[in-house]
Amino acid sequence: MKHIGIVLFDGVEELDAVGPWEVLSAWTRMYPDDGYAASCLSASGGSVQCAKGLVLGAHHSHADAPPLDVLLHPGGQGTRPQLLDDAHLDWVRRQRAVVPLMTSVCTGSLVYAKAGLLKDRPATTRWAASPPVSTC
Repeated sequence: MKHIGIVLFDGVEELDAVGPWEVLSAWTRMYPDDGYAASCLSASGGSVQCAKGLVLGAHHSHADAPPLDVLLHPGGQGTRPQLLDDAHLDWVRRQRAVVPLMTSVCTGSLVYAKAGLLKDRPATTRWAASPPVSTC
């Protein structure tokens, strides 16, 4: 079984996490022979409060998640504190060493940039969310 992990965190934009979940989980159920499973993970494995108040529960913590083949990091206002969270940035860097495909939605790319994963790579996010170049 190949695993797709969607990162959850306080302040995650609902659409950035739930939209990909909707598509990826539907695909894994409709085409089980493709061999993928989708799950959500949070640092503690517990629930998070999204940007507009929706509470989502994680299937796994960062520590007990199955080995991932795809990691999706959503965006939202909650990414701003992550840019200063060395533990989260270190976790993201460790994932890069073992996860074949890492992708993001909107400001999730800022976390990848701050972790140093986008050096010399093209990336984009919503124009109003782009930090000054010196912060990434």
